[in-house]
Amino acid sequence: MNNYETPKKVILDLFDLADISHEPGERQTDLEDLIMAETIKERNNMTNLLEEKLLKIKDDLYWKDGIEKLVKDLYGDYDRLSSSGKETLDKLANLVLPKKLKK
Repeated sequence: MNNYETPKKVILDLFDLADISHEPGERQTDLEDLIMAETIKERNNMTNLLEEKLLKIKDDLYWKDGIEKLVKDLYGDYDRLSSSGKETLDKLANLVLPKKLKK
């Protein structure tokens, strides 16, 4: 398989090669069995990748929410921070807080 062929394209090419046109109830050929197995395997791989991406997004949102809460909590002590600390907190807020939540 060259760099431009996707597994889906290869599977579709195999279907074309096999000229699958058997009557209902006829036994599938070994090639058809292989194609079906590869199709199921590819679908499972895509499902696993999607689940991994969704878990990563959930984890990223969890951390983002936690960081936002910590930055907001620090604003409670804003008056006690040094000018350097205030500047750093403002920079953090610009990075992590939505515009509407900033003081």
